[in-house]
Amino acid sequence: MILKRRLDPATTLSIGMASLIAALMWPRLVHPTASLGPDLLDAIQGFLFGIAIGMNLLWVVLTSRRHSGKGC
Repeated sequence: MILKRRLDPATTLSIGMASLIAALMWPRLVHPTASLGPDLLDAIQGFLFGIAIGMNLLWVVLTSRRHSGKGC
């Protein structure tokens, strides 16, 4: 359903790069405490890496469609 709407490649690239930066900076910004264990922090970092990879791959698909002339 999300892919039925026309997605802007610049937006997907921006979201992907922002989540990549957040995932890389996550261990330096958040220190594990008793209330937030290291497992939860690793899970959040992995989730951010997953969003980054997914959005960047979606950007590749959207730009390749645009250049091949198929369109959405």
